[in-house]
Amino acid sequence: MSMKFIPIFGDSLNQVRKCIVANEQFAVTLIGEMGTHAQSGEVFDSRAVHVTRFDKDGKSERVWTIDLDSEDTAEFWQRNPVTEP
Repeated sequence: MSMKFIPIFGDSLNQVRKCIVANEQFAVTLIGEMGTHAQSGEVFDSRAVHVTRFDKDGKSERVWTIDLDSEDTAEFWQRNPVTEP
């Protein structure tokens, strides 16, 4: 997922993660993301909760994302649409 952000934010994307709770099946993490859009120069600043489910080998098999700043995030992407190649 974050690989898709590299062309959009370059090296400016920073994520700060704080694990809230985890066990052998799930992890709940608070994520702060901040970066500068490479073309517009607009700052992206978002918070989200990620719920990760692990498989029997302890590897991530599914991630659900809940944007805590969903209105601001939606407005950012409306102003800075992503075009597919």
